Amino acid sequence: MTDGRFKLIESLLPQTENPNYLKTIEKLEGDFLVQSGVDKLDLQVVTAKARLEVRDAYR
Repeated sequence: MTDGRFKLIESLLPQTENPNYLKTIEKLEGDFLVQSGVDKLDLQVVTAKARLEVRDAYR
């Protein structure tokens, strides 16, 4: 599932953290700071504001 802001990819290794996860989150937080001026990205808040089909995919 993907749209202009979100991309959900099925994990082929359940219960295994992607080795690039922390690097990706750091990049997202940096981009968020530049765009919003807020220094902390809260993924739960961002996801809660997403379209219904995106929110449903994260449940």
